[in-house]
Amino acid sequence: MKDTMLNKIRKLLFENLPLVLILLAGILLRILFWLSIRGPIQISDSETYIGGAKNLLLHLCLDEYRPPVYLLQLLICGILFTWNHLEFSAVILQNILGLVTVVYLYKLVMEAFENRLAAYLAAFFAAVSMTVYCWDFMILTENLSILLVTLVAYYLVMYLRHHNDKYLKILLTLLFICIFTKPFFMLLPVLVLMILGARHLALKGTRFRIHLRSAALGLAAIYISLVLYSGINLAQHSFFGISTVGKVNTFGKILQYGMEGLGSNGRIVNDVKEAFSTSAPQYIVEGKFLEPWHFIGTYNWNTNHYAEIGSFSREIMIKHPIEYSIKSLQLTWQLLLQSPFKDFIAESEVLKAGHPNKIMQFVRQATTVFDSLYLLIILCGLEMLVLLLFNRKYLFRQNGFLLLSIFLLILYHYLISAFLSYGDYCRLLAPSYPLMYALMAVYISRVVQLIPWLQRKFSKN
Repeated sequence: MKDTMLNKIRKLLFENLPLVLILLAGILLRILFWLSIRGPIQISDSETYIGGAKNLLLHLCLDEYRPPVYLLQLLICGILFTWNHLEFSAVILQNILGLVTVVYLYKLVMEAFENRLAAYLAAFFAAVSMTVYCWDFMILTENLSILLVTLVAYYLVMYLRHHNDKYLKILLTLLFICIFTKPFFMLLPVLVLMILGARHLALKGTRFRIHLRSAALGLAAIYISLVLYSGINLAQHSFFGISTVGKVNTFGKILQYGMEGLGSNGRIVNDVKEAFSTSAPQYIVEGKFLEPWHFIGTYNWNTNHYAEIGSFSREIMIKHPIEYSIKSLQLTWQLLLQSPFKDFIAESEVLKAGHPNKIMQFVRQATTVFDSLYLLIILCGLEMLVLLLFNRKYLFRQNGFLLLSIFLLILYHYLISAFLSYGDYCRLLAPSYPLMYALMAVYISRVVQLIPWLQRKFSKN
């Protein structure tokens, strides 16, 4: 029995030897990165997650700033490995999740495009790129978010290919977890339902219609759960919503766009003018607008769960939607033209530690070569647009539609980042990094497969 099991394991490892080697390379680089820093990386947000986890355990109380999923992850680590070892145990778990992401990215590309070369390339990029694995060492939600978005893409592709109700249920469950990990994903279920609806229209006469009803019911259940969670927040904190952070972020957008003068709250407008002329340079973002958290704390606008700040921002957005949307779309385009692969936090931590591993640094420099291919994402968008305008039938065929679905998941990150956040875009785009690598790998493989013997070697069959 043991011999049979060992033989199966050996066969599995041999059949997937390139992926095993990629994972080993990823493990090695993670070890070298750990040796190059001072320990688990924490920033100001990290303490709020740890505090929220402890508060959840001791008082069964929700956190008005942080949704519960990542808090529960930290809570489990704290219970199993003691709170004194929380950060270290969390980093170990997150590194495991990071390697799971690599495996599912490989499976995603294989399932979507049946292209082994592209699958290996995407997995390799995600395994060895510091812009991805650095999040495994931070007490932040990005590591979990990266895994969740990759899983959402994988099970969306699985469902679109096989129309199996099982995959739809898993997909809806993942979307539920996404929202309660980061409010950033609040509209992701809507996007997925739109993708499923478009697929239904393209495949009339299939059993997909029944599943579309199930998807709509699942979507309703997700948002009903959100309302119930907000009700608990109302009971515990006198605040209805999943997080108060969104109010500050939208206020930051108003400041970023210079639209604060359009608000009717004269006290806020006057305080902003005064703060801009008196604040130290480090509290002026890019020398253009006030850092909202510092302004709110300094001028005591953080009372009543940021209610006045939230109302001020919402009023301007509702009364001036066209101006706000145009500015946000312009910002989206600017973000698309810039490299999304940035890791300022990790680079700063390595610099502070003062003993970077030379091999890790060499690989970091080497990976900038394929990180520089980010413009292939724009090429994908242009290809989708051309097909939509001139060859819709091809676009809605299986492989074309799967490519479109993955691109839309990436575009979601850009649009939500531009419309609802005033900065820190590398953190907001990070969950889509593996999907970006997937698209980049597909385009690279298209070029490589022009060589006949390589096409035969890496074909699925």
